[in-house]
Amino acid sequence: MMIDEKGKLFGKISVIDCLIILVFLVVIAGTAYKFFGDDGISVKKNDTFTTVVRIDGVKAFYLDALHTGEVVYELNGGKLGTITKIETQPFQAIFSGDKEGEYLTYENRYTIYLTLATEGTVNSSGFYAEGNRQLFSGASVSVQSRLFANTSATIYAVTE
Repeated sequence: MMIDEKGKLFGKISVIDCLIILVFLVVIAGTAYKFFGDDGISVKKNDTFTTVVRIDGVKAFYLDALHTGEVVYELNGGKLGTITKIETQPFQAIFSGDKEGEYLTYENRYTIYLTLATEGTVNSSGFYAEGNRQLFSGASVSVQSRLFANTSATIYAVTE
């Protein structure tokens, strides 16, 4: 017989000892899988992608504060990217009142599109600036640089 009258397997090791060893091996295998196993997400680390940030309704002095090569940060957060292109157009918004629904162009106000070279991670879940801030079109973001800070920015586009 495999288990004798003392409860030992082959007369040498007890059944309880076998169960303890089995649990220990399962814990080790689970830990190894957790840290070294494939999670099904293809990851490219240290990738560079393009982020376009739209800032609406800013005054003219903001235009003087923006330069290509300037680093843009999330307000109280991490780096969003380096400015590679700046585009401006007069700020327009839908008017309410007697001309409701019509676009009104505001004097001395601009919409700025900042094209940023963003370093981060690209995977099947999306784009991540510095690996932790997910960026996607339509997301609100507060931006700042060395010479300006603004709280009303929107991510316009994110592409590889």
